[in-house]
Amino acid sequence: MRCYTSVSIDPMSCQHGIGHGIMGHFGYSKEDLGKALAVCKDMAVPDSIDSCYSGVFMEYSMRTMLGGGASVRPASDGLLAPCDSVEPQYLRACASQQPRWWMQVLGGQAPDAALYEKLGGLCNKLAEGTPALRTCFEALGEAAAVATGYVPDTAALLCGASSHSSRDQLFCLSYAASSTTDGGSQEKGLQTCAALAGQGQSYCAAYATKKASIINPLPLPDTL
Repeated sequence: MRCYTSVSIDPMSCQHGIGHGIMGHFGYSKEDLGKALAVCKDMAVPDSIDSCYSGVFMEYSMRTMLGGGASVRPASDGLLAPCDSVEPQYLRACASQQPRWWMQVLGGQAPDAALYEKLGGLCNKLAEGTPALRTCFEALGEAAAVATGYVPDTAALLCGASSHSSRDQLFCLSYAASSTTDGGSQEKGLQTCAALAGQGQSYCAAYATKKASIINPLPLPDTL
């Protein structure tokens, strides 16, 4: 694919953008979603984070290709759609984009603990027992960092509210830390991990310092 021959720095972002374009080309019906995913599947160069698929799902829900007059996909099919009906191979990519859409349709751009508790519950309904659960909570962490304006304590509070599971909280915190490093500073990113201890803090700090990432994920620590 040309993304890998023409874009040497970040070809996966290139593939994500192509996913947007494919979805925008076909339209925004359920049938169009299936067509767009099939085109991505037929591409010669897959990648470890399903970039083309994630671009398709983001465009399906957010409709960015329609310009300033666009509105996000309505929730008429329920908050778990379309992820609750896609083939398993697409679930992780779908889960990576669903929290962004949930925040739009639930009117939750402000950093609100009650909202994040609801979002975490939706992640569990969507992907419990699958690798996509991790992806969903990681997406929540990124959203929390952005929603708080990269304020470490508040982002950590939202991740804490998202789940009673220390595992899911760690997924959320680690991506909040990574996003805070990108949008604020590495010092703030590390502060997002400050309430953690032991292996959990080391795990989170690896994301804050970019030693780990979506492309280079860490296995969960033995103890949290």
